[in-house]
Amino acid sequence: MNFEQHIQPFLSYFHQHPFLGELLTFIIAFAESLPIIGTVVPGSVTMTFIGILAGTGSLSIPLTFSMAVAGAYVGDCVGFGFGHHYQDKIKTMWPFNKHAHWFDKGRYFIEQHGAKSILIGRFFGPIRSTVPMIAGILHMRWIVFLLAAIPACILWAILYMGPGIVLGNVAMEIPKAV
Repeated sequence: MNFEQHIQPFLSYFHQHPFLGELLTFIIAFAESLPIIGTVVPGSVTMTFIGILAGTGSLSIPLTFSMAVAGAYVGDCVGFGFGHHYQDKIKTMWPFNKHAHWFDKGRYFIEQHGAKSILIGRFFGPIRSTVPMIAGILHMRWIVFLLAAIPACILWAILYMGPGIVLGNVAMEIPKAV
């Protein structure tokens, strides 16, 4: 069984139901941005696969890209709001109470880089989902956070979906015999 036989059912399904593919894109980008949940969601692999679907024409590239950016942005805002609302109480909640060093590292990282930490943190899997929350705990101003999160989410979507879009597009151009 070759690669085409594995991916063809997905291509057909999402070509017939593009809304579900775009909704899935939003959900994955959102979940990957949430504290704790984001550490177990395989966002990079999944977003590349979604890029392949978009590159083959099964999903609209502009709409799928927009859904990825929106999902990541909303997820970051939820994490930031969670940290802003619960403040130091988070340190007593599971699983944070078992990993206090996360806060120390996150605090140091944000204090060193300020708003840039939102952009930088978006590209490091283990801290991607906790940087917005810790920024909220540290009382980063909402406007600063929101303005830093926008380019971070756009760049993230480009870098994580881009290779898949190119791969899907190239795969459609190569004759089946090759």
